[in-house]
Amino acid sequence: MIGVDTNILVRYLIRDDEDQYEQARAAMAALTPEQPGFVSLVSLLETVWLLRRTYKIPRHEVLSTVAALAAADAIRLQEQEAVEAAVALARRESCDLPDALVAVFGAACDYTLTFDKAAARLPGMRQRAVPPAGEAGR
Repeated sequence: MIGVDTNILVRYLIRDDEDQYEQARAAMAALTPEQPGFVSLVSLLETVWLLRRTYKIPRHEVLSTVAALAAADAIRLQEQEAVEAAVALARRESCDLPDALVAVFGAACDYTLTFDKAAARLPGMRQRAVPPAGEAGR
């Protein structure tokens, strides 16, 4: 397995630097199901953040890109099942992928506290800074 960092993914997806794009394209083309590329959650979330904030790619296009990466035979995503569940949740709830991932990973908790009003709409999320008396530590 070969690790694929954020900058390789972004150059490959955005093609904003022709030389680096060609290098990234060649690297991605060399990946196979037998020798796949590994994308960590950190690299995936950095990529999502850059696509949304720096390159202003619409949320639905970013989700389609992540879904395509998850479906690629020559790519392995860290926590792939959780990422796929988060993409489905983000599509269903019209939210950003990082918020959906927090909700998916937080499913093991009673609930997840957040100040983010949009994230608080997700299953298992609550908008509160401090849990109500009696609920802490449950």
